[in-house]
Amino acid sequence: MTSDSETKALLDNGQDPGQPAEPVQYASLGCNQDVAIRVIVIILFVIGLEMGGLTKNQYVYKWIETNSNSTNTALNASHENSPTTSLDPCGSNISAGNEKTDQSEATLWLLYFSLCEHGISIPMILLYGSYSDFVGRKPLMIIPCIGNCIQYAIKAFIVYKNLPLVYFFIAYVCIGLCGGHYPFYLAMMASVADKTDSNNTRAFGIAIVEAVIGVGVCAAQVGTGYLIKDFGYMYPMVATSGIFGLCFFIVVFGVSDTRSPTSTKHITLLVYLKQIFGMFLSKSHIATGSVFTFNMTMLSFFLLYMVATVFNTIGTLYELRSPFCWDSRTIGWYGFGTDIVQYVFGLFVVKGLQMCLSHGAVIILALLSSIATCVITGLATSSLMLYISSGAGILSVMARPLLRAFASNMMDKDKQGAVFGNIYVIEDVCGMLGKTLFSEIYARTQTYMAGFVYLTMGAFYLLSLIIFIFLLCYKHGKKKNLRIQR
Repeated sequence: MTSDSETKALLDNGQDPGQPAEPVQYASLGCNQDVAIRVIVIILFVIGLEMGGLTKNQYVYKWIETNSNSTNTALNASHENSPTTSLDPCGSNISAGNEKTDQSEATLWLLYFSLCEHGISIPMILLYGSYSDFVGRKPLMIIPCIGNCIQYAIKAFIVYKNLPLVYFFIAYVCIGLCGGHYPFYLAMMASVADKTDSNNTRAFGIAIVEAVIGVGVCAAQVGTGYLIKDFGYMYPMVATSGIFGLCFFIVVFGVSDTRSPTSTKHITLLVYLKQIFGMFLSKSHIATGSVFTFNMTMLSFFLLYMVATVFNTIGTLYELRSPFCWDSRTIGWYGFGTDIVQYVFGLFVVKGLQMCLSHGAVIILALLSSIATCVITGLATSSLMLYISSGAGILSVMARPLLRAFASNMMDKDKQGAVFGNIYVIEDVCGMLGKTLFSEIYARTQTYMAGFVYLTMGAFYLLSLIIFIFLLCYKHGKKKNLRIQR
């Protein structure tokens, strides 16, 4: 807990010069019940995201597979029960050439949807993140719940009416205005930062939130596969909308805020802009380190998240094609196993490594694990190799929360909303750029090497690793020079 004097000092550092200091009280988490409610709502929220995302990815591919060759519909129907039908390597009544065309078209549609959502949400995340330092974290949890509930209700109607894919843009405009799912994660991460010190405790706390997210992902992976197999695509969309509606009520009535609202009557647009962008330009906004080290950390995170934002989306399409030919249930079980390994086991491995290694060294190992899983996946020629890649990537997911904590540790507590706002803006930008780049690569390399995109992803992880090692060397050199000067 932060004492009254420490709280006042922190706030005075962040107060706009010339304005009277208005102390901010950090609300208590209260009791274990509040923590339990937070865990439940995170799991539910992530189940909704994962269920909706998996359903959408598979629906888009299935819709294109069914509708893209409309001129040949009658011909395909006449051959449907014929023993001479030309089958693709996965056994569908389409040619191998059509499989590659459908894969490419599905990838591009998913890219367009992503660009629509992320393009709108970037300024909203900047606004919500900085604003949460003044109005509290709870509003940031409420807004995405409402947006996602509406988004998937619209998608369910589109699936029910079998409307063209272009109507999905209505749903993506809606969720984009709510900042996507990022404000929810921003609020959760900032809440951890509100209640922890800038050390391994904060890093592990943020890693725990990531692991809880992983539990939600695991729960959704298997269930979604069976839902799609047994009920089609509309009912999972309806269920997803209902889950987000439930999250809304739980957050409103069951979650307390870790930061009490303050008066904003003296807060101008200039103060918000300083809160958002000052840390990239001025040392006065950074508690430890320098502007250069903070910017290098953000660059390393940017390269890492360029891959992370699109890995699973392309992975679903990759697993549907030959030589794997997985159905929705197999994809679900594979995703479940992968998430158990990378989120749950990975968390315990990180905790063990933190006992004997520095924070920076653990991040290096996590990035090496990320490179390994990309290379093995890209070269995979059988399902067994995909299973091996999951094991090799045991620390790959943990690289994200560890780098977030590394950046958070440089900032005062009264700027955690702003720093996580910047982090999630970077994630949102990566959602646009990463999906644009890697979706194009995947679509254009279908004819000669479908896994080439994963090798490209591995190169991005490698560049992130090189920058981070340079950053650690730079910080070590600065500390050594200070010792010599003393």
